[in-house]
Amino acid sequence: MVSINTSDDLIQLIRENPDFRATVRRELLTEELLEVPGRLQTLTTTVEAQQVTVRELTADMRALQITVRELTSNMKDLQATVAGLVTTVKGLGDTVAELRGDVLESKLTSKIPPLIAQQFDVRRVYPVWTDGFLPAHPRTEEFERTLEEAADEGKITDDDETRLRVTDLIVRSQRRSDRSTLWFAVEASGVINANDITRARHSADVLKGIHDQDAIPVVYGYQISDRYRELANDLEVPVFLDTE
Repeated sequence: MVSINTSDDLIQLIRENPDFRATVRRELLTEELLEVPGRLQTLTTTVEAQQVTVRELTADMRALQITVRELTSNMKDLQATVAGLVTTVKGLGDTVAELRGDVLESKLTSKIPPLIAQQFDVRRVYPVWTDGFLPAHPRTEEFERTLEEAADEGKITDDDETRLRVTDLIVRSQRRSDRSTLWFAVEASGVINANDITRARHSADVLKGIHDQDAIPVVYGYQISDRYRELANDLEVPVFLDTE
């Protein structure tokens, strides 16, 4: 039998005798403490597995970020393409509107006189000036001469003279009721807007100032919004719409 007299004897016995060491461990440690090494190993294994999972998730996240960047870049390219298409379509729309406006203005001298004659009960309705082509005629020459004299004499300003010269159509007529002269200043536009309305009003006012005779502003086009129709009513500018 081994004699244990000192703590050194006990330590030596524990170190040299595995069975004795295991017996002492069971006596000194609780069941939970005895299970710690195994649990620690399990925890270590779990942590290592989670580290692998985290690395995989990180890699997936980086791949996702790359995909998102690529999608963002593609989206920007798509937006640029759409913006280009919108600009192109708008340009085509503007071109079509301009062409329709040109066609509209070319029809003024044939379309407006019958409309004016019917609407205002006037006779001898004839154009005396147009911003486009109008064959030379004594009436046209008389109108231009009167316009220049009014500007030279200070009855109208240079801006007023310019305004009449760029008016789409100026028409002279005679009332059936009393044979008095009635002028019309016509502005034409595919889509009638505020500028068309105010320009027609300005031109009519200048005509009245030159001749001291009544002058009516008119706008002519394919369409007009409720907003601008209200403005036309406020400025007493009749609206004629072409049905094409």
